[in-house]
Amino acid sequence: MTHTSLTAAVLLLLTLAIELQAQIACPFGIPKKDEIFSTWEKAPLLLVRSEYEAPDLDLVSQSNRAFLQFIYLNFQYPKLDPHELWSDLIVVTFVIDAEGKVDPEQVRCIRTPHSELGWEAERVIRLMAALDMRWQPGTVAGEPVPVRFNVPIRLRLD
Repeated sequence: MTHTSLTAAVLLLLTLAIELQAQIACPFGIPKKDEIFSTWEKAPLLLVRSEYEAPDLDLVSQSNRAFLQFIYLNFQYPKLDPHELWSDLIVVTFVIDAEGKVDPEQVRCIRTPHSELGWEAERVIRLMAALDMRWQPGTVAGEPVPVRFNVPIRLRLD
């Protein structure tokens, strides 16, 4: 084999490998049963209840606003010494199933400055399931699928 044909063969194999890898890594393949997605084509939206409606906003903004209002109205700060807190951020992850319901078994606090704050954040997200609050589910390939959703909660200690 000549040097030119060897170089061409290597480039062809490298191009083929890159194309195959791109197809394998594509997040929008055909949904598998029981798979939970972290990326989606259409994001889940909280179906806004009348007490949270803001007609001057688009649907995504209304959903985000209603979600944050729900969290901040229901979050009960535990009595803690502010010196115990090393951060002002809590992050909770949860799953919104293909029917648009929060799965209470999948609620987890993944970042918290204090365990009691993490438990309270989990309680508030589980409250959405207990109140049967619905989401428009996320979609992949046009089909509703379970999606993992992460929400940051910033503390405002007064």
